[in-house]
Parts: sequence; structure tokens; C-alpha cells
Amino acid sequence: MNQRITIERIAELANTSRGTVDRVLNNRGRVAPEVEKRIRQVVEETGYRANASARATALSGKTFEIGVILGSKANNFFDLVQNGMEAAASRLEGSNLVFLYRSVSLFDEDDVLKAIGEFKERNVSALVISAIFTPSIQCALSDYKGKIVAISLDLPIKKLCYVGPDYSNSGALAANVLSLMFGDRKGNVLAIAGSLRHPGQKERMKSFEAKLPSTLTITDIVENLDNDEVSERVVKEACLKEVPDAVYFCGAGVEGGLRALKEMSLSPVIVATDLSDGVVEGLHDGSVAAAITQHAYTQGVRVVEIVHDALIARRPVPSKKVLDNGILLKESIISHKTNN
Repeated sequence: MNQRITIERIAELANTSRGTVDRVLNNRGRVAPEVEKRIRQVVEETGYRANASARATALSGKTFEIGVILGSKANNFFDLVQNGMEAAASRLEGSNLVFLYRSVSLFDEDDVLKAIGEFKERNVSALVISAIFTPSIQCALSDYKGKIVAISLDLPIKKLCYVGPDYSNSGALAANVLSLMFGDRKGNVLAIAGSLRHPGQKERMKSFEAKLPSTLTITDIVENLDNDEVSERVVKEACLKEVPDAVYFCGAGVEGGLRALKEMSLSPVIVATDLSDGVVEGLHDGSVAAAITQHAYTQGVRVVEIVHDALIARRPVPSKKVLDNGILLKESIISHKTNN
């Protein structure tokens, strides 16, 4: 008997969806007889035994509302995170999890506090949140009784789990890419962060500075609040002071920065972070040399799995789920619909 068989594996072997398998195992909903027969045959052959806690929770009819606070205003990185969450949740049909999404400005404390307050009033079972950490946000979360999952940006509070990237490695990879592209040549680098109040971006930038070769000099570090309009303005201002040989975007707001460089007829070597539409286009046309991706879509998928395991399956979950970074070049981009 294979004790490690999962519902996902049952669905794969039976050539159907996870939700359909869930309905058959819990005797809930209509399923075509031939599909049900196929599923039950796979279950018998594999010796699968459903998690007793998960089954009891599903049969109880209890619904778990999950509040999700993502900094997706003016930052489509979090659109990919939400896409991943929605895809994963759709595969958990019948699991009694309901995800409620609220879009906020990542660096707007009042915006974040409003969303937290709303979900606390609803008494949601868990809170998935990505936000900068301030004393007011800490206070707002301190008396929340449900489970907290921090995504993309870790929060130094009591929580169930953190799901996100290795920020230090991301910055080091960006420095490595520029080092390979410049070789022994000297050059000036303009570095652009969303905000150094963001602990992750601060760590990423610190690692970038530490790993950059001595032949490459950071002439300026500016902040764009992960906003394209702000980015366009600050990049123009920085380039008027000194024309860079390379530009490193440590966060979002890349499209605005690219517009500024294009309008000024400048063509520095550009290394970006993550895959926004503008970065994908830039990789295609060669204006962006490389992108360091932190797998936004996969982060969303992992968060849903963590919440499901904690609330439905009642399985222990890791305190951290750190995803490896990736480097994407022009030939890495197969299509516009890349799940990263």
C-alpha cells in the first residue's frame, strides 16, 4: 500500500480533475458513472486512504473564509500571485475554502490597515498578506485570532508560514549577470528600488551591492514606490545627472523606467526583477538583458496548499517555504503567458 498517494495523483491516474476526485471520495455532487468507476478503481489499486480530518471537515459543511491582502495596485507582480492562488483553489473544489481578495498599495499603511480591519470584522479563518511592516500594522495583526500566512514579504510576527523568494540570492544573481555581461569593462550602474522600507528589497539591494564587481560602480540608488509613473520621473531625473551604462530594477515599476529610457534615447544594459508585460516585451526586443524571477504564480499556488493543509487536511506545515529564483534571457521567453 502506498501511504504517500495524494488526491492529485489519483486525479492524474484517473485522467480527471482533483475536484471530481474530491466529490467521489466524499460522496458529494454529481459525477458521471464511468468517471466515478474509474476513480474508485484507481483508489482501490493504489490503496489510497483519505485524510480523516480533511474528510470530516468537508462533510461538516463548514466554510473557511480566507482574507487575502495583496499589493497589486500599480504592481502586477501580485496579479500573477493571485492567478496562482485562483488556479490552485479551483483544483480544491469542494474543500470549503473561500478566498476573498483585496488589492492595496504595498507601501500605503492606511490602505493595508483598512483591509486588515475589514477581514477582522468578517472573522476570517486565515489571513494571507503581503505588506510592509509598521508599528500600526503590527498592532492591527496582534489581536487577530486566525492563522496568518505572509507572502512575498516576511513579517516578524507570529504566523503560520512565510511563502516567498530568497531576496539575497536574487540581488546576487543580478550582480552576477551584469558581471558576465561587462567582463573587465568599467561601467556606472543606476539602481532602482521600490522602497528600501521594504525589507526584502533592502536585502536584495544590499546583496546586489556586495556581489557587484569593483569595475562596476553604483552611481545612484533611487526609489519608485513600485509605481510606473513615479519610476518614469525618477529615472529621467537620475539619467539627467549621469547617464548609466547599466540599470538594475530591484522591484516593480519597470515599464515606467523603460519609457523614460526610450524617450531619452538611452540604451543601457538592463536587468529587471520579475516578469511584468513590459519586461517580457523588453526581453523579446532586446531592451532588457535579463530578468530575475521570483515565481509569483508559484508563490500563489504554494500559499493555497499551505492554507488547505493547515485548515482542511490538518497536516503540519513548514514555517517557511522559500522558492528558488530563476534567470530569464531573451530565449527563455516562449510566450506572453508565462506562469512566473
